[in-house]
Amino acid sequence: MADNFAVNPIKIDTASATAKSLPNGTGMMLCIQKIVWENPTTDGHNCTVQDSNSTQITKFDPAVATFNQSFDLGHKGKWYQGLIVPTLDSGNLYIYLA
Repeated sequence: MADNFAVNPIKIDTASATAKSLPNGTGMMLCIQKIVWENPTTDGHNCTVQDSNSTQITKFDPAVATFNQSFDLGHKGKWYQGLIVPTLDSGNLYIYLA
């Protein structure tokens, strides 16, 4: 398992209580357009995405197994500083940048 920050969308498959080590540091500014939680494996699993100040960007409803969920921030996106994914019980998280 390995996060991949060198692509768009960013792929995250590992939860962490601390800010992700983005290419330009943990406080890197990201213009997020859409977040997709793909293939949660078990009913009731959870996924939470925060900025580096622990401000919640989105929390996906408890999963229905194999049902993808998405959070759209519009075609222009919204700016956030850093990225923390404290909860990712299963599946992969894709973060699309504007």
